[in-house]
Amino acid sequence: MTKKDIEQYEIDVDDIFDDDLADDHGLKDEFLTDQSAAEVYMKPFKIHGQPIELFIHRSMFKEVNLSIEARADLSIHITVPEDFDLEQTDQAVETLRPQIEAVYEQARIANDRLLSMWVLKTMDDSDGVLFFGQLYPLHYKVGEWYKPYYRVDFENRECVITVPEDGGEIIEMVKAITKELEARTQVVFESYLNYYLTRFEELPEKMPTIQLVEYLPTPTSVDLETGMISINPTLSQFPEGCVEYCAASALCRLIDLGNQKLHEEYMDKAMPDWRRWASEFEI
Repeated sequence: MTKKDIEQYEIDVDDIFDDDLADDHGLKDEFLTDQSAAEVYMKPFKIHGQPIELFIHRSMFKEVNLSIEARADLSIHITVPEDFDLEQTDQAVETLRPQIEAVYEQARIANDRLLSMWVLKTMDDSDGVLFFGQLYPLHYKVGEWYKPYYRVDFENRECVITVPEDGGEIIEMVKAITKELEARTQVVFESYLNYYLTRFEELPEKMPTIQLVEYLPTPTSVDLETGMISINPTLSQFPEGCVEYCAASALCRLIDLGNQKLHEEYMDKAMPDWRRWASEFEI
């Protein structure tokens, strides 16, 4: 932003929010420091007579698509393009009411059901997705241009799931989150495999390949004859150090061919703190 842009930015905020409103909510200073949106303000809104926190975010870009997001705290956030006429907010919100109510209902149901299935409810009962040992608050977003896709993003320490305009199905949300967790786990696992191929003094006779296997009783399983490493998808819930340990240990098995004494010797050289991460699995 240039100095001229910032001055106009302040004028725009004053035009939209009078001083009393800005001061009462303590939001004006936040608007002037938030470079991701031109304005953000709360609008009174009710669903079935229940007051709901609804926020309008006007983007700084004209190309932004209108989207509706329900967060884990059940607040509603609507993002609109830069050229959106804020005087039409009331009309727009009422027009969007069916979609707002749909995504709100999905968020409410998900808080009760989704998080008790695959996505976890842990850490002082905070709602979110446990990914590599960190809890990512789960937020929901709906936008017409996404239809009919489900998309999951881990960004800004949050898990954002985009669902179709009609709100989507819970089981499809579970599948989408599970698929994303599995894909990211496999990528991280492969990267550590490649790293430890340069750390061990010897190369395995069978170069490793990997696959995800549900209901595996252990974090990983190694086939010494084929070089296939099977990964338990729930490995995504453990700290990343555990994933690194599993990759190093699996690769080491293909080198030591089951010799436990050699295994420990090789692991001590390649990953000195491996016992710390192994203890996470109580082995």
